[in-house]
Amino acid sequence: MRFVGSQPTAWKVTAGRGALGFLAHYMLDPYLVVYVVGLGLTATQFGAIRLAAGIAAAFLAPFVGGLPDRWGLKRIYLVGLGLMVLGYLFFGLSGTITFAIVAFLVSYLGERVTGLSCGIACANSLSAESRATAMCLCETVSGGAIGMLAPLLGGAIVTASGGVGTQGIRPLFLVAAFVMLCAWGLVWWKLPNLGRGEATRATVRSMFSDLVAFLTNERYLKGWLAISCLMGLVFGILLPFTKLYAHEIRGAGSLVLGGMTTGFALSSLILGYPVGRHADRWGRKRVILWLTPLLWVSCLLFIFARGPVVLVFAATLQGFVTIRGVVISAMHREIVARDRMGKWLGSVGLCFSLSAALGSYAGGLIWDHLGPVYVFVVPVLVEVVLFVPLLVKLPETLHLRINRDA
Repeated sequence: MRFVGSQPTAWKVTAGRGALGFLAHYMLDPYLVVYVVGLGLTATQFGAIRLAAGIAAAFLAPFVGGLPDRWGLKRIYLVGLGLMVLGYLFFGLSGTITFAIVAFLVSYLGERVTGLSCGIACANSLSAESRATAMCLCETVSGGAIGMLAPLLGGAIVTASGGVGTQGIRPLFLVAAFVMLCAWGLVWWKLPNLGRGEATRATVRSMFSDLVAFLTNERYLKGWLAISCLMGLVFGILLPFTKLYAHEIRGAGSLVLGGMTTGFALSSLILGYPVGRHADRWGRKRVILWLTPLLWVSCLLFIFARGPVVLVFAATLQGFVTIRGVVISAMHREIVARDRMGKWLGSVGLCFSLSAALGSYAGGLIWDHLGPVYVFVVPVLVEVVLFVPLLVKLPETLHLRINRDA
């Protein structure tokens, strides 16, 4: 609590917003793919929708990255949260595939804008010596404690509404919309309006010129953009189809699906804060390389899973991919000066969103044409062959000089 009390207001507010966001997310997480597939979509069509949403979010990310400095972070934050509220409302009111597609696009865009706003708030308000600890602590409370309670609440609502089906899942979206409306109110009430009046207007040309500049003029940044692409590819292939695999291939019901989400959150609850402390003391790369094999073990367990206990344990190990992502995000915020942070995170968001969107579409194709089990095989190959060798070549960022200059 002393550590939390010593941190800036902007981080405290965005941490509270994150807690509410995780509450909505983890209530829906076990059922979202099951819901849209229940409306009549195939895995390939679902991947195509994520591809379209990801492309839209990718092109939006650089624009949003520059807007907080010009219009103020608070205003952009509220826009993202408002889109999430509308998206969840559209889901809750939808009865057709077309309406659900619109709902998915709106909520996905809102999630990306909100996530980028959260990242900028953390990057510009936290010191380098406490950044990984603060971000992992946020993950511990939001993704861990709340992430364990939210599936229980979601499961109770689904059970009371008729079970795992479109009618039983639909009320969850209305509850999630109310939760995100509360998050909107918190940001409107408490968040300082940082950064207003310092940046120029973003254009299509500037969006790509910023990305090209980071690729050509800055040492190591192209490697970090490649890391973002590989992370997005793995996320896109793996995470959207895990619950669908458990439900359709392994016969998991609402209790097991909720247990998987709870297990996913448990890893953040237990190890989020310790991982952050170790990353701030021993270095980020070392911690990331320790966590990465746990994701591979999780994929193998899903492939050979026989019974609900193994599914829940595999999902628990899969949760370490979130903690790893938080540490990598801390590294992203330590390699450029603060006055360039918006454009840099916008470029990172562009690369991650495009690759995650392509990964989701590839995952749908893999599911329909190669077989569901291969959505776990391909990500492991990507990480072994590309991700780990590239990460080893990149420098440790904990004590980079840019942290002192910013």
